[in-house]
Amino acid sequence: MIVFRSGPVQQSRPPAAFTLIELLVVIAVIAILAGLLLPGLSRAKQAAHATVCRHNLRQWQLLLAVYSDNHQGFFPGQEMAGAIGLDVPWMYSMRDHGGRVEGIRLCPTARTLASPTAKPAGQASAVRGGTFVAWGKLQLTLGDRLPRDYYGSYGRNSWLAVPPERGLVIGLSQVGTPSSAPNYFWKTANVDHATWVPAFLDGWWSCAWPKENDTPPHKEGQNTAFPCGCRDSMQRFCINRHNKFVNAAFMDGSARKVGLKELWTLKWHRSYNTAGRWTKAGGVRPTAWPEWMRGFRDY
Repeated sequence: MIVFRSGPVQQSRPPAAFTLIELLVVIAVIAILAGLLLPGLSRAKQAAHATVCRHNLRQWQLLLAVYSDNHQGFFPGQEMAGAIGLDVPWMYSMRDHGGRVEGIRLCPTARTLASPTAKPAGQASAVRGGTFVAWGKLQLTLGDRLPRDYYGSYGRNSWLAVPPERGLVIGLSQVGTPSSAPNYFWKTANVDHATWVPAFLDGWWSCAWPKENDTPPHKEGQNTAFPCGCRDSMQRFCINRHNKFVNAAFMDGSARKVGLKELWTLKWHRSYNTAGRWTKAGGVRPTAWPEWMRGFRDY
């Protein structure tokens, strides 16, 4: 006997769904989390770029040390490229004696080349870089060697060199007469205060002869002190590439960040006064700095 039971029919319910208010809450939470995380990720990225940059600079200093060891303790000779005052030999002379350099030419924050195609040496002003732009490409013919594309985002302290016997063609009017110029050069790595002697730094050009009386750039990213290597040469390194700092490698093999105002306190050449007019010890006033640098740390 079959019994049929009467009663209400059970209907399946549709799956639960988010209401509009719930969706808006989720979106708001995601936006808040993104706002909290993105600055941290940006800072981590900047820190990673700065670490790679210091590694590159340390490798350049190591190549310089290798070159010195292979040349009776002396640095590369101070050769110039024509009338533009370009200190050409350091990158290729060290590559020839210390290995390849392609992987360490550029800071991760300055991989864009000012001139993607090579320009002859006479058009050097067209290839100068900037705060986040690498200098180059500049095509040079070095003696009997083939032309090469010369580029990078680092510069060398050109006082680390053996000066030419006949004096410098750049004419060191702010330092002394050409006949006294050789007394300013660090000819070998065996020097006192090596931890304060910069070798390579972030820069918008390949070389510089910093002097204690060099004036800072009037505006951020200014690169008008060119091509003369004697006039306000410090400006080539005074760039806000790493949040109020640049990276630098020193003669003792160390590499660290350097405050932009701190540049004037380093021992650039043998007679450099580290308590010059642009230092706290020299009595510089905060208002003497260009407006874009006034909020930076004083040294």
